[in-house]
Amino acid sequence: MPFKLLPIYIAVNFLGLNDTGMQTRDLQARVNNLSQLPIDSIQARKTTSAATTSASISTAPILPTPPRIAKRSELVTSFGAIPNDGSDDTAAIQKAIDTVADKGGGSLMFPPGTYNISIQRQGKYLQALKLRSGVRLAASTTKGATLKLADRQGNYESLMGTAEYGTPLTDFVITGLTIDSNGQNNPVIAPEGSGGQVSADFGDDKIFLPRAVLRVYVGKRIAIDRTRFTNQTAVWSVAVNGTLDGMTDVAITNSRFDNVGGNAVDYDHSSIYTQGSRMLVAKNSFVSRGAGTKGARTAIEIHGSDQTVSGNTINGYANAINVTGVGTPVSQRQLYQDNIITGVNTGFTLWYSIPKGGNPDRPALQNVTIRRNTVNINADSWLAPGIVSNKGPSAGILLDPNSDAPIQDLTIADNRINFVNAKPISYEHDRFSSGIALWKYTHPNVPIDRLSISGNRITNAPGAGIWSNAALGGAGSSRIENNTIVNPARSNRLSEDNSGLSHAGIYLQANSKNKNLRIERNTIVDTLKPRLKYGIVANSACAGNCGIQKNIVKAPASTPVQANVNWGGRTPVSTRSSRILTDVGKILLLGLLPIALMIEPILRSRSK
Repeated sequence: MPFKLLPIYIAVNFLGLNDTGMQTRDLQARVNNLSQLPIDSIQARKTTSAATTSASISTAPILPTPPRIAKRSELVTSFGAIPNDGSDDTAAIQKAIDTVADKGGGSLMFPPGTYNISIQRQGKYLQALKLRSGVRLAASTTKGATLKLADRQGNYESLMGTAEYGTPLTDFVITGLTIDSNGQNNPVIAPEGSGGQVSADFGDDKIFLPRAVLRVYVGKRIAIDRTRFTNQTAVWSVAVNGTLDGMTDVAITNSRFDNVGGNAVDYDHSSIYTQGSRMLVAKNSFVSRGAGTKGARTAIEIHGSDQTVSGNTINGYANAINVTGVGTPVSQRQLYQDNIITGVNTGFTLWYSIPKGGNPDRPALQNVTIRRNTVNINADSWLAPGIVSNKGPSAGILLDPNSDAPIQDLTIADNRINFVNAKPISYEHDRFSSGIALWKYTHPNVPIDRLSISGNRITNAPGAGIWSNAALGGAGSSRIENNTIVNPARSNRLSEDNSGLSHAGIYLQANSKNKNLRIERNTIVDTLKPRLKYGIVANSACAGNCGIQKNIVKAPASTPVQANVNWGGRTPVSTRSSRILTDVGKILLLGLLPIALMIEPILRSRSK
């Protein structure tokens, strides 16, 4: 060996890189990237990991078919609706809608201004306007137009909906309008009753109704674009809620949902609630009255197949997006990508259940991809006012603990998850509050088959960066790979875990059985002494073909790469398959290099 390479040879062998086949430059690049990670804000990567590209393309959701609207056009003012005059325009607007629909459809145009609407109590349902097929409601200019609910309307079912729950709405569009629910003057005074119903503080009727702004239960080819929904005090802002074949082809795009909630009491809410197939929710913005707002539970809740949720921004909701397999036999091909989420307690919640009378072995969710999303969590803002339970977890991506059905082909890739302003105080939920938490409390051995968790960056998690007590792997290969976890296990609540196993970057708990699962090439960084105790803990059982290798831990010297690794009673995975960079190691390396440089000339002279 040339003497000039002796210092590098010592350094490489000291770090053990030859054993793993990892190149020096690759290691240095990874460590350099880690040192540049910001603490309070991280952005999702713009490109997709190679490991997830082929699976994502082959299972892409089918996009909705757009509505078909006739070219006919009418002005709403031609039917007696006068903006800004303070009078009730409900009857005139309804007459205009009916006229356009009866003529074969077309556009009903609203000149700029505010049109007042009120709940009509003489019909079967308490609502303001009855929607008709073939109609496009639109602002006549780029200045827009506003439909505003009157004060003191009491209980109501919806501002807009079909005449009957079973009446189909086909080829319908809203664009360029503002729908103002006037929540300040129509507040909610009690939490939801049975069936998610809420009571209002005005009106003499002694019934409970789930408020909605726009409600459709049967329909197809519906588009809501460039529409603002403001001052919302409702269970749903937009609810397109039917069966897989009865509610199809819906696009909600480029719209804004703001001033959500803000009541004296909390109640269930979803700004967008979909159930059906071929639906697109894209490039919308959702803004409550701030983190900790009552009545701002969920921005988007999805049920059904061929669902795409992309490019939305969400701020100030308890839970940003519900990913569900509930209410339909199986939900397939759901894609959630490029969403930016801030000020939430939980970014994504996956929950699903066996349908009544359904096959318990049949997956409720299939081919679900969550990728390239940015989630900044502010859990303390939701815990302090009591909106979120102290015992419930906060997470970037959370599996609901009561989910009882299998899930297949779940991809979680290239997301950026950060816990913002998380204080190291004693919250009971902290040990479950992870970047990715696959928590199956009631059915830990119902499998998640063909799972891929790759390319994610998780920062400042109170608990482990990735935590699971679910049965991972099952049929087909599953991987947790190429993830970067920075400063996990920050909460002092973890001190109650005498074993210290939850003080880890990746923690697979003991009460689950894994199969065909590999944990590879993950990087765990800790700069907050003495939070992290273990790099990776795989304390769960393994039914076969499990492995841990080529992981990196950059942490204080006392941190082992793995601890209590036991795959179903088999010999623990050798720690030689992973590598650790410690503060002591760096000091020794710096000390060895000068020595090597000093002895190199001596050895060279003796060789001559």
